[in-house]
Amino acid sequence: MDYSGLDAGIKGKISNILDVGLSYALIHADAKRKDIGKITDLPTQTMTAWMTLKPWEPLSVTLSEEARSSSYSNSDGSQKAAGFAVTHIRADYTLGHGFSVNASVNNLFDTKYAYSEGFIEEGRNFWAGIEYTF
Repeated sequence: MDYSGLDAGIKGKISNILDVGLSYALIHADAKRKDIGKITDLPTQTMTAWMTLKPWEPLSVTLSEEARSSSYSNSDGSQKAAGFAVTHIRADYTLGHGFSVNASVNNLFDTKYAYSEGFIEEGRNFWAGIEYTF
């Protein structure tokens, strides 16, 4: 099995209250043997874009978009999961002394998508957490 590809990313500060970023990955997999067939669950391209708004010091809100090209679900190539894009949003509030709390909504627009053809991923979901940074 041979893999080759490219990973690229860029991030920057647009203003004192807005950071943005973009990452892109391109991968090619060569099985080297015909009997192996297609490589499964490996999209050729993935991309993530995000922006973080910091309206005042302890609060930040991040909006992100994750996109992925189609991928084979079985080695004979008869099943293929479609490409997709999903949006997430997360709010973080710094409490101090390394602690913060967060809340997020994953799959904000309740997009129907699958990493593997026939197995639909979870719809919109909500998370809350506490984080400690050393």
